[in-house]
Amino acid sequence: DGIYAILGKKVSIVKDFEGRQINSISSDNVGAFWVGCKAGLFLYKDNYVRWQSISTDPTHNISSIFNDSRKELWVGTLSGKLFANTNYNDCEFDDTILDSKITKIFEDKYENIWVGTFNNGLFLLSKRNLFNIPLKNKKFSNAVFTVMQRKNGEIWSSSVGKGVVRIKNGKITYFTENEGIAGRMQRVIYEDKTNKLWVGHFYNGLSYWNGFGFTFAPVNNKIPYKHIYCIFQDSNLGLWIGTQRGLNHVVNNKVTTFTTENGLTDNNIRAIVQAKDGTIWISTNNGISYYKDSKFYKLKLPDSTKTYNCGAMYLDKTGRFWVGTYGQGLITYYKGKVDIITKRNGLYDNVILTILEDKNGFFWLSTNRGLFNVKKS
Repeated sequence: DGIYAILGKKVSIVKDFEGRQINSISSDNVGAFWVGCKAGLFLYKDNYVRWQSISTDPTHNISSIFNDSRKELWVGTLSGKLFANTNYNDCEFDDTILDSKITKIFEDKYENIWVGTFNNGLFLLSKRNLFNIPLKNKKFSNAVFTVMQRKNGEIWSSSVGKGVVRIKNGKITYFTENEGIAGRMQRVIYEDKTNKLWVGHFYNGLSYWNGFGFTFAPVNNKIPYKHIYCIFQDSNLGLWIGTQRGLNHVVNNKVTTFTTENGLTDNNIRAIVQAKDGTIWISTNNGISYYKDSKFYKLKLPDSTKTYNCGAMYLDKTGRFWVGTYGQGLITYYKGKVDIITKRNGLYDNVILTILEDKNGFFWLSTNRGLFNVKKS
Protein backbone atom coordinates (compact mmCIF):
# COMPACT_ATOMS: atom_id res chain seq x y z
CA ASP A 1 0.00 0.00 0.00
CA GLY A 2 1.19 3.55 -0.60
CA ILE A 3 2.66 5.71 -3.35
CA TYR A 4 5.49 4.77 -5.67
CA ALA A 5 7.63 6.70 -8.14
CA ILE A 6 8.67 5.05 -11.39
CA LEU A 7 11.53 6.28 -13.56
CA GLY A 8 12.07 4.01 -16.53
CA LYS A 9 11.86 0.58 -14.95
CA LYS A 10 13.15 1.65 -11.55
CA VAL A 11 10.51 1.84 -8.83
CA SER A 12 10.91 3.57 -5.48
CA ILE A 13 8.44 3.97 -2.66
CA VAL A 14 7.54 7.26 -1.01
CA LYS A 15 8.34 5.88 2.43
CA ASP A 16 6.05 8.19 4.39
CA PHE A 17 3.02 6.66 2.63
CA GLU A 18 4.10 3.03 2.91
CA GLY A 19 1.29 0.88 4.25
CA ARG A 20 -1.39 3.53 3.77
CA GLN A 21 -4.51 3.05 1.65
CA ILE A 22 -4.57 5.98 -0.79
CA ASN A 23 -8.04 7.20 -1.80
CA SER A 24 -7.31 10.36 -3.79
CA ILE A 25 -4.52 12.62 -5.00
CA SER A 26 -4.20 16.00 -6.71
CA SER A 27 -1.44 18.41 -7.76
CA ASP A 28 -1.67 22.15 -7.11
CA ASN A 29 -0.35 25.24 -8.91
CA VAL A 30 2.88 25.41 -6.88
CA GLY A 31 4.05 21.90 -7.69
CA ALA A 32 2.90 20.17 -4.51
CA PHE A 33 0.82 17.02 -4.27
CA TRP A 34 -2.10 16.57 -1.88
CA VAL A 35 -2.78 13.01 -0.82
CA GLY A 36 -5.97 11.81 0.82
CA CYS A 37 -6.18 8.58 2.79
CA LYS A 38 -7.84 7.05 5.83
CA ALA A 39 -5.38 8.84 8.11
CA GLY A 40 -6.30 12.26 6.72
CA LEU A 41 -4.76 14.81 4.36
CA PHE A 42 -1.05 15.02 3.56
CA LEU A 43 1.04 17.54 1.62
CA TYR A 44 3.95 16.11 -0.41
CA LYS A 45 6.47 18.62 -1.82
CA ASP A 46 10.20 18.52 -2.52
CA ASN A 47 10.38 14.94 -1.19
CA TYR A 48 8.94 16.08 2.13
CA VAL A 49 5.63 14.86 3.57
CA ARG A 50 3.58 16.84 6.07
CA TRP A 51 0.27 15.89 7.64
CA GLN A 52 -2.32 18.67 7.28
CA SER A 53 -4.92 19.37 9.94
CA ILE A 54 -8.17 20.31 8.24
CA SER A 55 -10.31 20.50 11.36
CA THR A 56 -10.26 19.76 15.07
CA ASP A 57 -11.06 16.15 14.18
CA PRO A 58 -7.85 14.51 12.89
CA THR A 59 -9.47 11.25 11.74
CA HIS A 60 -11.07 12.26 8.44
CA ASN A 61 -10.99 9.60 5.73
CA ILE A 62 -10.31 11.65 2.57
CA SER A 63 -12.22 10.41 -0.51
CA SER A 64 -11.80 13.20 -3.08
CA ILE A 65 -9.41 16.13 -3.74
CA PHE A 66 -9.79 18.80 -6.43
CA ASN A 67 -7.95 22.02 -7.36
CA ASP A 68 -10.13 24.58 -9.12
CA SER A 69 -9.19 27.34 -11.59
CA ARG A 70 -9.04 29.89 -8.78
CA LYS A 71 -6.25 27.91 -7.10
CA GLU A 72 -8.57 26.75 -4.36
CA LEU A 73 -8.20 23.29 -2.88
CA TRP A 74 -11.33 21.23 -2.19
CA VAL A 75 -11.26 18.12 0.00
CA GLY A 76 -14.14 15.67 0.41
CA THR A 77 -14.43 12.94 3.04
CA LEU A 78 -16.24 9.64 3.40
CA SER A 79 -18.10 11.10 6.38
CA GLY A 80 -19.65 13.76 4.15
CA LYS A 81 -17.59 16.85 4.94
CA LEU A 82 -16.31 19.23 2.29
CA PHE A 83 -13.32 21.42 3.10
CA ALA A 84 -12.03 24.44 1.15
CA ASN A 85 -8.66 26.19 1.34
CA THR A 86 -7.69 29.39 -0.49
CA ASN A 87 -4.10 29.62 0.73
CA TYR A 88 -1.78 26.65 0.32
CA ASN A 89 0.67 28.07 2.84
CA ASP A 90 -1.45 28.51 5.94
CA CYS A 91 -3.58 25.37 5.35
CA GLU A 92 -6.63 26.76 7.11
CA PHE A 93 -9.82 25.11 5.90
CA ASP A 94 -13.46 26.10 6.00
CA ASP A 95 -15.72 23.08 6.29
CA THR A 96 -19.20 22.23 5.06
CA ILE A 97 -21.15 19.19 6.26
CA LEU A 98 -22.87 17.28 3.45
CA ASP A 99 -23.73 14.17 5.52
CA SER A 100 -22.92 11.72 2.74
CA LYS A 101 -19.97 9.97 1.15
CA ILE A 102 -18.51 12.27 -1.52
CA THR A 103 -18.07 10.45 -4.84
CA LYS A 104 -17.13 13.25 -7.26
CA ILE A 105 -15.89 16.88 -7.25
CA PHE A 106 -15.55 18.91 -10.44
CA GLU A 107 -15.67 22.50 -11.67
CA ASP A 108 -17.93 23.64 -14.49
CA LYS A 109 -17.02 26.27 -17.08
CA TYR A 110 -18.73 28.96 -14.96
CA GLU A 111 -16.33 28.21 -12.06
CA ASN A 112 -19.04 26.59 -9.95
CA ILE A 113 -18.07 23.55 -7.88
CA TRP A 114 -20.26 20.44 -8.19
CA VAL A 115 -20.12 17.64 -5.63
CA GLY A 116 -21.66 14.23 -6.18
CA THR A 117 -22.60 12.18 -3.14
CA PHE A 118 -23.71 8.64 -2.46
CA ASN A 119 -26.86 9.44 -0.48
CA ASN A 120 -27.75 13.12 -0.88
CA GLY A 121 -27.63 13.77 -4.62
CA LEU A 122 -25.68 16.74 -5.97
CA PHE A 123 -24.39 19.86 -4.26
CA LEU A 124 -23.58 23.13 -6.04
CA LEU A 125 -21.25 25.74 -4.59
CA SER A 126 -21.64 29.05 -6.37
CA LYS A 127 -19.89 32.18 -5.06
CA ARG A 128 -19.51 30.48 -1.69
CA ASN A 129 -23.23 29.71 -1.47
CA LEU A 130 -24.12 26.04 -1.05
CA PHE A 131 -27.18 24.53 -2.72
CA ASN A 132 -28.33 20.94 -2.38
CA ILE A 133 -29.87 19.38 -5.48
CA PRO A 134 -31.62 16.23 -4.31
CA LEU A 135 -32.29 13.75 -7.11
CA LYS A 136 -34.50 11.37 -5.19
CA ASN A 137 -38.12 10.97 -6.18
CA LYS A 138 -40.36 7.99 -6.93
CA LYS A 139 -38.09 6.99 -9.81
CA PHE A 140 -34.65 8.18 -8.73
CA SER A 141 -32.25 7.60 -5.89
CA ASN A 142 -29.78 10.12 -4.46
CA ALA A 143 -26.79 7.91 -5.29
CA VAL A 144 -24.79 9.74 -7.96
CA PHE A 145 -22.89 7.43 -10.35
CA THR A 146 -21.48 9.80 -13.01
CA VAL A 147 -21.48 13.59 -13.51
CA MET A 148 -20.41 15.49 -16.63
CA GLN A 149 -20.93 18.85 -18.32
CA ARG A 150 -21.78 19.31 -21.96
CA LYS A 151 -20.21 22.03 -24.09
CA ASN A 152 -23.47 23.99 -23.86
CA GLY A 153 -23.18 24.11 -20.07
CA GLU A 154 -25.79 21.48 -19.20
CA ILE A 155 -25.01 19.15 -16.31
CA TRP A 156 -25.82 15.47 -16.84
CA SER A 157 -25.69 12.79 -14.17
CA SER A 158 -26.76 9.20 -13.76
CA SER A 159 -28.35 7.86 -10.62
CA VAL A 160 -27.31 4.32 -9.71
CA GLY A 161 -29.69 1.92 -11.42
CA LYS A 162 -32.35 4.57 -12.14
CA GLY A 163 -31.60 6.57 -15.31
CA VAL A 164 -30.11 9.98 -16.10
CA VAL A 165 -30.87 13.53 -15.06
CA ARG A 166 -30.29 16.88 -16.78
CA ILE A 167 -29.84 20.21 -15.01
CA LYS A 168 -30.46 23.13 -17.35
CA ASN A 169 -31.01 26.74 -16.25
CA GLY A 170 -31.71 25.52 -12.73
CA LYS A 171 -34.38 23.05 -13.83
CA ILE A 172 -34.06 19.32 -13.22
CA THR A 173 -35.42 16.89 -15.79
CA TYR A 174 -35.49 13.15 -15.16
CA PHE A 175 -35.14 10.55 -17.87
CA THR A 176 -35.96 6.90 -17.23
CA GLU A 177 -37.38 4.10 -19.34
CA ASN A 178 -40.66 6.01 -19.55
CA GLU A 179 -38.84 9.08 -20.88
CA GLY A 180 -36.80 7.30 -23.52
CA ILE A 181 -33.84 5.92 -21.60
CA ALA A 182 -33.10 2.33 -22.57
CA GLY A 183 -32.86 0.54 -19.26
CA ARG A 184 -31.93 1.64 -15.77
CA MET A 185 -28.14 1.18 -15.74
CA GLN A 186 -26.08 3.70 -17.69
CA ARG A 187 -22.37 2.94 -17.92
CA VAL A 188 -21.27 5.71 -20.32
CA ILE A 189 -22.39 9.30 -21.02
CA TYR A 190 -20.42 10.64 -24.00
CA GLU A 191 -20.61 13.85 -26.03
CA ASP A 192 -19.07 13.55 -29.48
CA LYS A 193 -17.35 16.12 -31.68
CA THR A 194 -20.67 17.18 -33.24
CA ASN A 195 -22.11 17.84 -29.74
CA LYS A 196 -24.36 14.79 -29.89
CA LEU A 197 -24.97 13.15 -26.53
CA TRP A 198 -24.81 9.37 -26.33
CA VAL A 199 -25.68 7.05 -23.47
CA GLY A 200 -24.27 3.54 -23.35
CA HIS A 201 -26.32 1.11 -21.31
CA PHE A 202 -25.28 -1.87 -19.29
CA TYR A 203 -27.78 -4.20 -20.97
CA ASN A 204 -29.82 -2.33 -23.57
CA GLY A 205 -27.43 -0.83 -26.07
CA LEU A 206 -27.20 2.74 -27.27
CA SER A 207 -29.44 5.80 -26.87
CA TYR A 208 -28.96 9.39 -27.96
CA TRP A 209 -30.43 12.77 -27.09
CA ASN A 210 -32.62 14.06 -29.94
CA GLY A 211 -33.18 17.53 -28.49
CA PHE A 212 -36.43 16.61 -26.76
CA GLY A 213 -35.79 13.25 -25.19
CA PHE A 214 -33.81 10.05 -25.50
CA THR A 215 -34.43 7.43 -28.11
CA PHE A 216 -32.76 4.27 -29.22
CA ALA A 217 -30.08 4.95 -31.78
CA PRO A 218 -31.21 3.89 -35.27
CA VAL A 219 -28.32 1.45 -35.32
CA ASN A 220 -29.14 -0.13 -31.97
CA ASN A 221 -30.74 -3.23 -33.49
CA LYS A 222 -27.66 -3.65 -35.69
CA ILE A 223 -25.37 -3.89 -32.66
CA PRO A 224 -25.24 -7.63 -31.90
CA TYR A 225 -24.54 -7.30 -28.18
CA LYS A 226 -26.01 -4.54 -26.04
CA HIS A 227 -23.62 -4.48 -23.07
CA ILE A 228 -21.65 -1.30 -23.85
CA TYR A 229 -18.32 -0.60 -22.17
CA CYS A 230 -16.96 2.38 -24.11
CA ILE A 231 -17.80 4.91 -26.84
CA PHE A 232 -15.30 6.85 -28.95
CA GLN A 233 -15.56 9.11 -32.02
CA ASP A 234 -12.62 9.22 -34.42
CA SER A 235 -11.31 12.15 -36.48
CA ASN A 236 -13.54 11.15 -39.42
CA LEU A 237 -16.59 11.28 -37.11
CA GLY A 238 -17.01 7.53 -37.15
CA LEU A 239 -18.36 6.14 -33.89
CA TRP A 240 -16.67 3.17 -32.26
CA ILE A 241 -18.66 1.20 -29.69
CA GLY A 242 -16.97 -1.40 -27.53
CA THR A 243 -19.01 -4.22 -26.03
CA GLN A 244 -18.36 -7.52 -24.29
CA ARG A 245 -18.69 -9.36 -27.58
CA GLY A 246 -17.06 -7.24 -30.22
CA LEU A 247 -16.23 -3.81 -31.60
CA ASN A 248 -18.78 -1.86 -33.65
CA HIS A 249 -17.92 0.89 -36.15
CA VAL A 250 -20.81 3.19 -37.07
CA VAL A 251 -20.62 5.38 -40.19
CA ASN A 252 -23.74 6.99 -41.70
CA ASN A 253 -25.95 4.63 -39.68
CA LYS A 254 -24.17 1.62 -41.11
CA VAL A 255 -22.73 -0.75 -38.52
CA THR A 256 -19.73 -2.95 -39.11
CA THR A 257 -19.03 -5.40 -36.31
CA PHE A 258 -15.55 -6.74 -35.77
CA THR A 259 -14.64 -9.79 -33.71
CA THR A 260 -11.71 -12.15 -33.39
CA GLU A 261 -12.71 -13.54 -36.78
CA ASN A 262 -11.68 -10.15 -38.23
CA GLY A 263 -8.37 -10.03 -36.40
CA LEU A 264 -9.21 -8.62 -32.97
CA THR A 265 -7.22 -10.17 -30.16
CA ASP A 266 -10.38 -10.56 -28.07
CA ASN A 267 -14.08 -9.66 -28.28
CA ASN A 268 -14.29 -8.00 -24.84
CA ILE A 269 -13.47 -4.35 -25.60
CA ARG A 270 -12.37 -2.12 -22.69
CA ALA A 271 -11.01 1.15 -24.13
CA ILE A 272 -10.48 2.91 -27.49
CA VAL A 273 -8.14 5.77 -28.47
CA GLN A 274 -6.82 7.22 -31.73
CA ALA A 275 -3.21 8.12 -32.53
CA LYS A 276 -2.22 11.23 -34.48
CA ASP A 277 -1.66 9.15 -37.61
CA GLY A 278 -5.27 7.95 -37.50
CA THR A 279 -4.58 4.49 -36.13
CA ILE A 280 -7.28 3.20 -33.77
CA TRP A 281 -5.95 1.40 -30.70
CA ILE A 282 -8.12 -1.00 -28.72
CA SER A 283 -7.51 -2.62 -25.35
CA THR A 284 -9.21 -5.96 -24.79
CA ASN A 285 -9.40 -8.74 -22.24
CA ASN A 286 -6.61 -10.49 -24.12
CA GLY A 287 -4.10 -7.97 -25.37
CA ILE A 288 -4.02 -4.88 -27.58
CA SER A 289 -5.22 -4.50 -31.15
CA TYR A 290 -4.79 -1.65 -33.57
CA TYR A 291 -6.73 -0.83 -36.73
CA LYS A 292 -4.84 0.66 -39.65
CA ASP A 293 -5.54 0.75 -43.38
CA SER A 294 -8.79 -1.18 -42.86
CA LYS A 295 -7.05 -4.08 -41.17
CA PHE A 296 -6.56 -5.23 -37.58
CA TYR A 297 -3.17 -6.06 -36.15
CA LYS A 298 -2.16 -7.50 -32.80
CA LEU A 299 0.47 -5.65 -30.80
CA LYS A 300 3.20 -8.18 -30.13
CA LEU A 301 3.89 -8.42 -26.41
CA PRO A 302 7.02 -10.01 -24.91
CA ASP A 303 5.49 -13.24 -23.61
CA SER A 304 3.08 -14.73 -26.15
CA THR A 305 2.08 -17.47 -23.70
CA LYS A 306 0.52 -14.95 -21.28
CA THR A 307 -2.99 -13.52 -21.35
CA TYR A 308 -2.76 -9.74 -21.00
CA ASN A 309 -6.11 -8.56 -19.61
CA CYS A 310 -5.99 -4.88 -20.66
CA GLY A 311 -8.21 -2.03 -19.52
CA ALA A 312 -7.38 1.67 -19.12
CA MET A 313 -5.55 3.21 -22.07
CA TYR A 314 -3.93 6.62 -22.41
CA LEU A 315 -2.08 8.31 -25.28
CA ASP A 316 0.21 11.13 -24.15
CA LYS A 317 1.39 14.16 -26.13
CA THR A 318 4.60 12.46 -27.22
CA GLY A 319 2.72 9.57 -28.81
CA ARG A 320 3.51 7.06 -26.07
CA PHE A 321 0.76 4.60 -25.14
CA TRP A 322 0.12 3.64 -21.54
CA VAL A 323 -2.05 0.59 -20.96
CA GLY A 324 -3.17 -0.73 -17.60
CA THR A 325 -3.83 -4.41 -17.09
CA TYR A 326 -5.73 -6.53 -14.58
CA GLY A 327 -2.83 -8.45 -13.10
CA GLN A 328 -0.01 -8.09 -15.64
CA GLY A 329 1.27 -4.65 -14.69
CA LEU A 330 1.74 -1.57 -16.88
CA ILE A 331 2.38 -1.76 -20.63
CA THR A 332 4.03 1.13 -22.48
CA TYR A 333 4.49 1.38 -26.24
CA TYR A 334 6.60 4.02 -27.98
CA LYS A 335 8.16 4.09 -31.44
CA GLY A 336 7.78 0.37 -31.95
CA LYS A 337 9.15 -0.63 -28.53
CA VAL A 338 7.08 -2.38 -25.87
CA ASP A 339 7.99 -2.27 -22.18
CA ILE A 340 6.16 -4.04 -19.39
CA ILE A 341 6.60 -2.92 -15.78
CA THR A 342 5.50 -5.45 -13.17
CA LYS A 343 6.08 -6.35 -9.54
CA ARG A 344 9.36 -7.93 -10.63
CA ASN A 345 10.58 -4.41 -11.45
CA GLY A 346 9.39 -3.13 -8.07
CA LEU A 347 5.76 -2.37 -8.95
CA TYR A 348 3.78 -3.02 -5.79
CA ASP A 349 0.64 -4.20 -7.58
CA ASN A 350 0.08 -5.55 -11.10
CA VAL A 351 -3.54 -4.36 -11.33
CA ILE A 352 -3.73 -0.90 -12.98
CA LEU A 353 -7.26 0.51 -12.91
CA THR A 354 -6.96 4.09 -14.19
CA ILE A 355 -4.32 6.33 -15.78
CA LEU A 356 -4.27 10.12 -15.30
CA GLU A 357 -1.72 12.70 -16.49
CA ASP A 358 -1.25 15.97 -14.61
CA LYS A 359 -0.07 19.31 -15.99
CA ASN A 360 3.50 18.65 -14.83
CA GLY A 361 3.84 15.55 -17.00
CA PHE A 362 3.48 13.01 -14.20
CA PHE A 363 1.19 10.01 -14.51
CA TRP A 364 -0.91 8.73 -11.66
CA LEU A 365 -1.94 5.09 -11.74
CA SER A 366 -4.58 3.75 -9.39
CA THR A 367 -4.31 0.11 -8.39
CA ASN A 368 -5.92 -2.32 -6.01
CA ARG A 369 -3.29 -1.35 -3.44
CA GLY A 370 -2.77 2.38 -3.81
CA LEU A 371 -1.50 5.01 -6.24
CA PHE A 372 1.70 5.17 -8.27
CA ASN A 373 3.45 8.31 -9.45
CA VAL A 374 5.03 7.72 -12.87
CA LYS A 375 7.39 10.13 -14.65
CA LYS A 376 8.20 9.67 -18.33
CA SER A 377 11.80 8.91 -19.17
